[in-house]
Amino acid sequence: MQFYHDTIARIIVFMFPEFDLSQLPFQYLAQRDSLPDCPAIYFAIDSNQRVLYVGKAIKLLTRWKNHHRFEHLNKLNRKSPIKLAWMVCPNDPELLSKAESYFIDFYQPLLNQTPVPAKKIIPAEVVLQPTLAKLSKYVVIFGVDTEQDSGIPTVYIKYDWLYRSPIRTIRSIFKADNKKPTGLRWSEYCRRQYSFWKATCNGVAIDIAPWDGVLYLRNKAVIQKLAGVEMLALRAPEFTNIKNSSLKEQLPGLAILEHDPIPLLWLQ
Repeated sequence: MQFYHDTIARIIVFMFPEFDLSQLPFQYLAQRDSLPDCPAIYFAIDSNQRVLYVGKAIKLLTRWKNHHRFEHLNKLNRKSPIKLAWMVCPNDPELLSKAESYFIDFYQPLLNQTPVPAKKIIPAEVVLQPTLAKLSKYVVIFGVDTEQDSGIPTVYIKYDWLYRSPIRTIRSIFKADNKKPTGLRWSEYCRRQYSFWKATCNGVAIDIAPWDGVLYLRNKAVIQKLAGVEMLALRAPEFTNIKNSSLKEQLPGLAILEHDPIPLLWLQ
């Protein structure tokens, strides 16, 4: 059984990033009755090649005969033709669920993880930008790790845990974001006297955690962009010192942030 789970994990992490959405078979939304009735991961894609929705199906045709997102997608289809692309998968519920979760994390589709129906859905990057602008007063970007086991690059951001005011402010910012009709969701994955948060936007994870001495580091930081927002990031000397002394074993793949890793899919 453990070998089975390990095999699924390897498939998710190492095989899926290789595939090309543009090479998948597809039918336009209006011709959904021509879909094959096979087990698959499917993608609703607009004319700008933006992934609007990711789902799984044991029987693809049957799933789309009465899909809960059809009406919403059909409204979008009137402005921009939407196609339904699919990737045939083994008829394995666990593999399908893991694959679906992987692609949702990777693409951050506009319609996944939002209420049905929703009067207005806000792209994750639109919510993230003002959030990062507010956080920029308290944090420093340490770097980005592209060698995560999850296959999703992670940006590591630190705030000073010695001061209570930033902790309360950051928590209130994230709580407000989580109430909005968007795919951006901040999870507080550890909470003590201070807190750790994580979210994913457009295939890039953001990890925000406490660190002693952030105020000192801000005085030595340089400006870099994250999701198009100017923020302070570690310079090479400070990054090298911190990684070698504290993060070498914990985050061996951590590298200095040299360019914006978060693509803007809706704000172009």
